[in-house]
Amino acid sequence: MPDTETTTTYELNLMVTALDDETCVNSNCVLISVNKPSECTITPPDTNTFCTAEASNLRHTYTTAATPMHVQQKWWLLSDPVESPESVSFNTANPVGTGNSASIKFSGVEPGKYWVYTGYYAKNAGPDGHDMPLTWCMSPVIVVAVPGNTITVT
Repeated sequence: MPDTETTTTYELNLMVTALDDETCVNSNCVLISVNKPSECTITPPDTNTFCTAEASNLRHTYTTAATPMHVQQKWWLLSDPVESPESVSFNTANPVGTGNSASIKFSGVEPGKYWVYTGYYAKNAGPDGHDMPLTWCMSPVIVVAVPGNTITVT
């Protein structure tokens, strides 16, 4: 606020999470340098097919490059098909990890096709913030059951 009744210059400090490169307040616009995360790529385990009967403590690790410091990262195991991957909210239930890696166990998972999904979200993402991914990536997974008529030959 000005020290006098009139002033021609104001100083304003804004803390924003910008998704666009132009922000306007009361018809005054300013260009903001937006530092969006680059495209992500998931590095999966050596195989993408897992058995429901594997040991319950066995986990398989998925990784990306280091999480950029201006975002936060979350992981999910989503059933196929994923209709709108760009709409997987930060608030989506049952995340399987945070940060640049997730260790997932497939023991007890229903057989079928899944996607390991990760998204980069704004630092203020959550119930009161922008909760859609700034960028995302997925890796396919097949979960199979042990056949009921398995014959073991010794």
